Amino acid sequence: HQSAKLAPRHTMKTTPTTILVVLLAMLVFAACLLPETVAAKKSKKSKKDSTSTSSSTSSSSSSTDEATPTVAPPSHFFSASAIASAESLARTSLSQSDSTACAQLRALRVLNTLSSKKQPKQDAALCQLASRTVSSAAAELSEVACALDLQRELACSSPSSVAEGTLQTLTADKWSATSSATELLSAAKVLASSTSASASTSVDAIFAQAASIYAASKGSTSALSGTDAELLAFLHSELAQSLFSASSSSAAELLPPADKCARGVAKALRSALTPTQAAPSSASLSNVAALLRAGASFAALRDTAFSLSSNHINEYSSFLVGAEHVFNVEQSYDVFCTARQITQWSLAKAVVVSAADSSLDLSNKDSNVRVIVSNIFGEKIPSVAQVMLVRAVDAQAQSVLANQELQINAAKEYELNMLATRPLPGIYTLNMMVRPSSEEYLNVESVDLSIKV
Repeated sequence: HQSAKLAPRHTMKTTPTTILVVLLAMLVFAACLLPETVAAKKSKKSKKDSTSTSSSTSSSSSSTDEATPTVAPPSHFFSASAIASAESLARTSLSQSDSTACAQLRALRVLNTLSSKKQPKQDAALCQLASRTVSSAAAELSEVACALDLQRELACSSPSSVAEGTLQTLTADKWSATSSATELLSAAKVLASSTSASASTSVDAIFAQAASIYAASKGSTSALSGTDAELLAFLHSELAQSLFSASSSSAAELLPPADKCARGVAKALRSALTPTQAAPSSASLSNVAALLRAGASFAALRDTAFSLSSNHINEYSSFLVGAEHVFNVEQSYDVFCTARQITQWSLAKAVVVSAADSSLDLSNKDSNVRVIVSNIFGEKIPSVAQVMLVRAVDAQAQSVLANQELQINAAKEYELNMLATRPLPGIYTLNMMVRPSSEEYLNVESVDLSIKV
């Protein structure tokens, strides 16, 4: 076989200089490529983490929103007609000579809550009623307790002492598991006004029974009732003022701490019947109002953790405003006096956003949208950081105006010149956002007002 001749290979002569140049070129290339690679990996990781966090946050937010949907703020404040009607009921009650001490106490508080003209101190007729009730051994404990409150609130010149016969009935044997919170509360109020040295055992028994009511409520499906809550709040308030210290040294040890009781009241409020019905029953109104009053008492105590969510504050404010058309003094007291306590809480307060006028006059160039920012009594909030029109839409949901800040006028209303956009006649929905300056008031993230042009 004839061997094929192979073509000679051309080889490059390798020198130390050549090797050095090649190595330097490779290092430069790697240095340029490395930052881009690291940056790409970081970007990819960051994007992945961001997506994961966003997904987790979104899922958490969605879950929270589903569990506790945002409750809109109250749609309006108490109407003038409802306030006038409640005032009339209170004045009628006060004019009746056969009214009980408790009815007159409620009427007095309603009138002083709603009227600019406060009931005069030392009202002779009411002081006489209170004196007769307090000094009567036959009077019911609840009436004696109301009469004592009347004497204090009216600053009666010569308040009577509790009848000795009444004090004698307040023995330790009287208070047992069958005693209602209402009886215990009345007895505690009477004993708090007593200087009798023999009252100490009764006070201890009442505190012990109140503690058992609290303990029972924690272990049952139903939370504290309104009267249970008021009893606990009263006892802690009196302890804070040391009114029981002279008669009972162990009372404070018998009752659960104020912060625990406050949490129990907050839990009861969160689980109570909420304002989904247009006309709440008398029972639900009375229970919710009593819980709210107890909450106000705990909120006023120092170092007591009592809180409600923004949703619940809006919810219960709407509940009371929705029950404004009352039929008797008891309901007036539950609605208006309780609402006044809400507006005076150290908790955040509900904000009502309403239109001063429901229509604009196209023929009047000075006809502006005017918005009132107030509490549930219609009292204007003193300082508001921002009132913003988020969006105004017509009946066809077409946007006609957006992102406009309203300006305050001399009447402390917030104005917007909507006619400058030359709107056509019709009904417009204005979506508003309000941010009060003080943290005492809740922000209004979204509320709709209807304006006719």
